[in-house]
Amino acid sequence: MQLSRHADYALRIVLDLALKPSSRIGDIAQRRAAPSAFLAKIARSLVKAGLLRSRRGRNGGVALARPASRITVLQVIEAVDGPLALNRCVHGGSGCPLSGNCPAHPLWARLQKLVAAELNAVTIDSLLREAGQESLVRVGRAGGFERQRWDVRRQGRNPLMKKQADERHGMSKKGGKDPDV
Repeated sequence: MQLSRHADYALRIVLDLALKPSSRIGDIAQRRAAPSAFLAKIARSLVKAGLLRSRRGRNGGVALARPASRITVLQVIEAVDGPLALNRCVHGGSGCPLSGNCPAHPLWARLQKLVAAELNAVTIDSLLREAGQESLVRVGRAGGFERQRWDVRRQGRNPLMKKQADERHGMSKKGGKDPDV
C-alpha cells in the first residue's frame, strides 16, 4: 500500500498552513519542494472539502478553515483521494463478486478499519507536536487572513495605517504602551 502523490502533497499543504497563518500556493510550493500548479489543483480539492479557505487578490492565498487540532489526516487524504479503501471489496462490498466467500475478505475489512481509525485519530496539530513544532494558527472569522492583514498594517507600509493601528492597540510613538490606555 502506498499513499497517493495527491494525498502526500495535500498533507504538505495543510501542515505548512498550520505553521503559517496564510500563504500563497507558490510560497508553499517553494517551502515544500512541490510543483506549484499541482498544489493549486490539490488546494482546490481541500477548499471544496472545507479544510481550507481561499481568498483572491493581492492579499489572497489559502488558509486553514478550522484549527489544526480539528483536522485529521484521514480528512486530508479523503478530500483528495475519496473514501479510503485498501481493497475494492471493503468499500461497500460491491467492488468484488467474490467478497462474500473470499477467505481474504475478513483480513482486508479488519485492516481497513484499523488504518481508517488510526488516520482519523491523528490530527494535524498532533503531527506537528510530535515533530517538535507547534501550530501557529488560531482560526477566527477570516480563517487566518485577519491576522495577516493586521501584520501588514503594523509593518508600516502605510504610515497613516500604522499610526491608526498603533492608536487602536494602545501603542505610543516610542513603541511602548500608552500610560492612558
